[in-house]
Amino acid sequence: MRERYKDLLAGLVILGVFFTNQTWIAGYTVGHFVTFFSILYPSYLLGRRALPGATWLGAVGFGSLLYLAVQSVVQTAWFYAGGKLDVPDDMWTMGLAIFICLALTAVLPIPEHAVKTQKELDKKTIIYAIILAAITGVASYFVIHAAWVSGVTYSIRTPWPLLPSGTLLALALTWLCVLLSAWIVKRPAFSALLAAVAVFSTTTIAPLIYRIGFGFDGFLHVASEKIIMDTATLSPKPLYYMGQYVFTTWLSRFTSLPIEQVDRWLVPVAAAIFFSACIYFAFARHGRDTSLAALALLPLGAFVATTPQSFAYVLGLSAILLALDQDENRVGSIAALLLGAWSVAAHPLAGVPFILMVMTILLARSGEARRTKIILGILAALGVIASAISVPIMFVVLSKGGNTLINWQPQAIFSLQPWMDFLNRFLPYISNHYVFWPAWSTLAEQALPFLLLLATIITLFRKDLRRTPYALALVAAVLFLIVGALLKSTGEFAFLIDYERGNYADRLNTMAVMLLFAAALPGLATLLDKARDAGLIRGTATIVLLLSFSAALAFDSLPRNDAMVVGHGWSTSASDIEAVRAIQSDAEKKPYTVLANQSVSAAAVMQFGFQRYAKDVFYYPIPTGGPLYRIFLDITYKDATRAAAQEAGRLGDSGLVYVVIDDYWWRAEITDETLSAIADEEMDFGDPSKGLGNSVKVYKFDLSKPSKASTQTDGS
Repeated sequence: MRERYKDLLAGLVILGVFFTNQTWIAGYTVGHFVTFFSILYPSYLLGRRALPGATWLGAVGFGSLLYLAVQSVVQTAWFYAGGKLDVPDDMWTMGLAIFICLALTAVLPIPEHAVKTQKELDKKTIIYAIILAAITGVASYFVIHAAWVSGVTYSIRTPWPLLPSGTLLALALTWLCVLLSAWIVKRPAFSALLAAVAVFSTTTIAPLIYRIGFGFDGFLHVASEKIIMDTATLSPKPLYYMGQYVFTTWLSRFTSLPIEQVDRWLVPVAAAIFFSACIYFAFARHGRDTSLAALALLPLGAFVATTPQSFAYVLGLSAILLALDQDENRVGSIAALLLGAWSVAAHPLAGVPFILMVMTILLARSGEARRTKIILGILAALGVIASAISVPIMFVVLSKGGNTLINWQPQAIFSLQPWMDFLNRFLPYISNHYVFWPAWSTLAEQALPFLLLLATIITLFRKDLRRTPYALALVAAVLFLIVGALLKSTGEFAFLIDYERGNYADRLNTMAVMLLFAAALPGLATLLDKARDAGLIRGTATIVLLLSFSAALAFDSLPRNDAMVVGHGWSTSASDIEAVRAIQSDAEKKPYTVLANQSVSAAAVMQFGFQRYAKDVFYYPIPTGGPLYRIFLDITYKDATRAAAQEAGRLGDSGLVYVVIDDYWWRAEITDETLSAIADEEMDFGDPSKGLGNSVKVYKFDLSKPSKASTQTDGS
């Protein structure tokens, strides 16, 4: 009790120093140091309570992550309560977060057992560790350097042709070092460090190669974060995303880093740190070293670019891993709950299912007395069901409230075709030709759920585990897959373009695989442990299988364009940026509307933010399922007519309309002939001699003038 009071008193003194620093000396170097220390001390106290038996370094490191979770949730609540997100208000939100951390340490039990001491490493093991660290460093440097020098500013569909042929081998080599570290060095902290490097080697490729930006949604989120940086608020207040926005903008203010760079690296870095740390604290540091090598079987495609959805995945999966820990004396429930709460704040559509599963698993872990087992069993079953159906329920609420246009077709449940499509996802691709690596990568992605299911069954047969939490995770994963199939068949997301309408259902599939991975983790560790003791042949076969899967999943984590997968997503280019700047200049401050693909729209948002709306219609096609994008598709896929431009002008409330066509767009040459005949002006950007993805054409329609062409062509 005396220690608890001493910690609390010291924490309150630190809190007073923090407010004094913020009031009088903030902004100076010493002020930043005091602020940093003011965060570090309560982080250490919280980490020590949440991780009994951890070293002081582990308590500080993991406690800092928990502090950030508390602060982000506090800032999210502050924002929705009407507070500002700026430097003056940071003092109050950070101070409140520090106070909450101190309050948690005052009520959480003090750890009773000391840190376990490990035997000193002999010289031979030290040499092995140095060799493995060196190989990991060289392999990761090879990948990161290759991605850096291969960075482009023109449009590409896939980064793999730009990378050297040894990239996948180098990635596999990093995972080999993690496995050998667990087998030979047997220092979980060392293996966790190597695992973090291995994850980062894959997740860093996209941020380095796509110099302008990867994907589409990221540009919108950065634009929103810039508005917060400039105005300290966001209006209208979004229902989602704030758990990420408050953190990235705070980190940008606190470190003086550009918000674009903070956003770009958030998820790739967070995935490397959180996953390795959570597996280490919940599994590896208590005799399951090989669980870190099993991280090679986690698909990383959701973590190569920053979006609130992907950030919520990182936090939610981390919370699940912590909740599955078997011993309350190792990882307290508070750690899983805090990360789960942060996940909800970042994106409810991912965070709510995850935190419901966290609470369900923690509930199952707590059921020891016989008289409560039946009640807790019923509650756990209800929790799993609630987690699985939470996403459709949220969509029903949103559609009823008029915030999201969804056409519900419940009769589709009784149709056989959606279920056949669901089962076909798990069947291997059959063709009359075979291209080894693309085919193997596709097959590995399809086979992964079955491999994880096998490992989960092994988990459930382990007598040293409390198996109920893992069984719940398995049942939840199956239910997520079923609910995803139902959502895809019964809910038509009319606000999205046709080929994107299944994305929300696919996200449930992604979460199902994450739950299955968490449930399979002890089983995977068991398989790897047995392979170590099974002799040279079986050990080698296990290594080859693990590395081939890790390389295939790394290949699948980034956009592909090969014999098995046709890539449709072209990245934003320097020519796109040049075109949107020229349009802005050419319009001479007059309102204008643009018809373009999403890469050009992303470039416009990047350059000018959310500059103009005509009622609820943005002046570029965003989202891609909106009316402007449908007109753009009509022009490029059907007939390019001046009437279409007039309709766009009406929607955008402007007399100027610009049509932008990238050289890679389908029927670009034919569309060029048609638009050239009816447009008032046209402009060229980029260098078409360098190949597809390097040039853009812009066609201007001044609707105040009569058409220059008396005839219109159909583009045939």
